[in-house]
Amino acid sequence: MNLAELKQRVRTLAGPDIEARLAEVEREQGLSDPDRLLAQLRDRRLISTSLYTELAAGSPIEAGPAGPRVEPGRSSAKGSSYALLGLLGRGAMGEVFVAKDLELRRRVAYKRLVPEVRGNERLTARFFEEVQVTAQLDHPNIVPIYGLEVGEDGTLGYSMKLVQGDTLAELLEAAAKTAATRTPAEEHERLAAHLDYFLKVCDGIAYAHSKRVLHRDLKPENIMVGRYHEVYVMDWGICRIIGSGDDAQDPLSQPAAPDESARGRTQYGAVMGTPAYLSPEQALGKNPELDERSDLYTLGLILQEVVTLRRAVSGDNVMVLVAKAAQGVHDPVTHLRPDIAIAPELKAIIARATALRPEARYASVAELAADLRRYLRGDAVLAKPDTPLEAAVRWIGKHRTLSLAAILGLLLAGAGATIGVLVWGRHELERAHHHELALGQFLDQAARHSHVLDNQFHRYEAALEHLAGRATQLLTDPEPPGTDYYLTTAFDAGRRPPDTLHSDYDQLPVSIGWPTIQLAPGVSPDGPDVEREARTLSLLGPVFRAMFLKSRGDVPEKIPAARARHVLLHEGAPIVRAFVTLAEGVHSTYPGTGNLPADFDGRQRPKYKLAEGTYGVRWGNPYLDRRGHGLLLPSAVALYGEDGRFLGVAGFDLTFQFIREKLLALPDAPAAEETYLVDEAGQVVVQSGPGGAGPLDAEEGDGRSTSAQSGAAVRLQPLGYPMVVAAIRERRTGHVELAEEHKVVAYCPLESLGWYYVVVANAGLLFARPAGK
Repeated sequence: MNLAELKQRVRTLAGPDIEARLAEVEREQGLSDPDRLLAQLRDRRLISTSLYTELAAGSPIEAGPAGPRVEPGRSSAKGSSYALLGLLGRGAMGEVFVAKDLELRRRVAYKRLVPEVRGNERLTARFFEEVQVTAQLDHPNIVPIYGLEVGEDGTLGYSMKLVQGDTLAELLEAAAKTAATRTPAEEHERLAAHLDYFLKVCDGIAYAHSKRVLHRDLKPENIMVGRYHEVYVMDWGICRIIGSGDDAQDPLSQPAAPDESARGRTQYGAVMGTPAYLSPEQALGKNPELDERSDLYTLGLILQEVVTLRRAVSGDNVMVLVAKAAQGVHDPVTHLRPDIAIAPELKAIIARATALRPEARYASVAELAADLRRYLRGDAVLAKPDTPLEAAVRWIGKHRTLSLAAILGLLLAGAGATIGVLVWGRHELERAHHHELALGQFLDQAARHSHVLDNQFHRYEAALEHLAGRATQLLTDPEPPGTDYYLTTAFDAGRRPPDTLHSDYDQLPVSIGWPTIQLAPGVSPDGPDVEREARTLSLLGPVFRAMFLKSRGDVPEKIPAARARHVLLHEGAPIVRAFVTLAEGVHSTYPGTGNLPADFDGRQRPKYKLAEGTYGVRWGNPYLDRRGHGLLLPSAVALYGEDGRFLGVAGFDLTFQFIREKLLALPDAPAAEETYLVDEAGQVVVQSGPGGAGPLDAEEGDGRSTSAQSGAAVRLQPLGYPMVVAAIRERRTGHVELAEEHKVVAYCPLESLGWYYVVVANAGLLFARPAGK
């Protein structure tokens, strides 16, 4: 297309605001070539990548003499068959251009190694393997390769189909931004369309797996959706042939910077892939052991993102994301809009695809796709088999004409019997229908509220990760700002922080502005780096304070200082105490207090050992607090420097009182009589309702948590419903109807803790029909 046609298309597609910028580019550059003008608009971010691709590929058909011909103003290697028109994108290893095939005159995408790694033999070999493997994957949903070039300097590059469209990530981001304006029916249509794209991805990956090829870097950014709904899996840069003996370590080291941008980038090193989309096996660096179920796990995370319009694994930095991936932790399957319900079958499919143990997942991507297609057809899915009643209802729903004919036949055959049978049958059908509706509503309420609880614990984890991140940042800063610090040993002698006041909540003098510092036995305040570390940890006072307020649901930036002080001193928060203990023996505790024994060594405490040498947030066993805060749940996370050196542990104690009083009960469910948090062994941790607060037995001495915590040990008792206990121990989700006890018990997993939320309803109240019905 000529320059005038291009400018007109730019104005039409980019909108009237582009006019002034277009004139500015022309004036500054004096451009008369359409391709160069287009490249300038893209480089200045005046048009999007997808619009640039569309315009660059929209030139009319050309024909002319054969043979390479480098046109003026083009970037091209000597003897190359391609003229590079403009940069599309750049990654850690490769850069992609829009290019023109000078012989066939078509627009293509051209990928080559970035200059920084062109001398690296290992990465050059990996790049060569990428193009070889991709070229042999002949499938409609895998981007086709056109040709390979080797420049005179040995630089590799290859051309492939230039896809006009958007990445799946861009489509999901756009859908999330407009989610609030869509009706539930429109959201259902959006999901159906995006699930169709996802199934095409599954088809392409299933084909690759049949050729024994793993992708290892699946993510929405690497999935292109064309203008005519064609779908391509892109970027096979770290693909691996199963059984090829690939090294566990890649020559590029994994970036350790905890910045936001690194979360979505492909990482190299012992951990290969994109942090937010790693399988547990990838996160643990088990590269030679990976098989098809690793890609399948990642597809499960992408499916969750397609369904919920939010990323499946959230975290502030790369370290957190990798730690969560290693443990198979992902966020609850809840829609971006709370009022949009997600089908239990979809949740079950996602749960099976993202099971921690590979053997618990689908056997193949083809099986995942088949189960998703069953859901879309309205059939029962393998991940959540129907009960007999659900199967009957599903059959009737799919065969309404046949069902009606059968019922009419029965009616005619029994016409000579009694009308009473008809009446009884009608009432029985109505009763069964009401039963299923009431049960479904109850189970949906329980599942939704389990997500509320799960989200609450994930928020606690996020608060702890933020504390750990800030502590790590300060500790690794070569010149952290100095501040005063206060030793616990001097606290009782009167050398206290200036804001120390008596706390009605803790029943002792505390500071909410400063943590206090305790040095382990044998650690001298004059020792190397001890004073620096003590001053550094004292800078965490505002972070501790904000964490406590956030645990209540307050916004620290908006709450007045006087109100915040009153809350922390007199009302308390779900988090009752927090700490950071360093490997060198410097321990900080918040709220600042002097109530620690002289021989206290934070490194010997159970919470320190809970997280030492691990990654990600760890939850310990509950215990009864000696200071009167009731049942506490400890949580801790290890701190590591950018070089991987272990620095120490951060953690907190969480009281169950807030959970029990504010969150545990199932709202708007009059039939719900009791609610529980039950551990993975089926033992009651805490409950609300007539049974009391739980646990059922507490004593000083050896109990379940004596070896793990200080304070009164807790002897937990099993939940009083053996069928539910058995299901929990098998990690199942569902419900039981106990006819003799007139109870319905629903049990839903909490992914954050590995525990279960259990709700017991009175069957008589739950299934009671309104008067006159």
